[in-house]
Amino acid sequence: MQLQGRYQFQLGTSAVDESETVTLHFTEKKRVPVAVLGLGTTVRVAGNSGVRVDARVLASRNSSTTSVDSTSRVTELSRVLALGRNAPSLTFGGNQTSRSSLTGEPLNGLATYSGRGLDLRPQFTVGYYVRF
Repeated sequence: MQLQGRYQFQLGTSAVDESETVTLHFTEKKRVPVAVLGLGTTVRVAGNSGVRVDARVLASRNSSTTSVDSTSRVTELSRVLALGRNAPSLTFGGNQTSRSSLTGEPLNGLATYSGRGLDLRPQFTVGYYVRF
């Protein structure tokens, strides 16, 4: 999944144009052993119809991982624009000496989640049946 954000505005003679792209990666192993635990019951309502209730839990090892990549783009500014007199201030700038305070170093494969333990997935089904 990819998210893109961009903001731009002009304040006097200073123009600000910055964007950020964040890519989220989600992975799971394609094959893992699964244990299925379940129970069910049937209740007859009339001669040839009834209700069936079924509950199951699928249990497997949690192998999910998520990671993040990000990149920033700052359009060169004619000057540095700093908002606020006291630290921390908000700074917009596109040169080496004064980097924008909203733009950081790019991220590459930053692990944000690594699954542990059991992954339990419950399933619950209720159905009405008619037998012919």
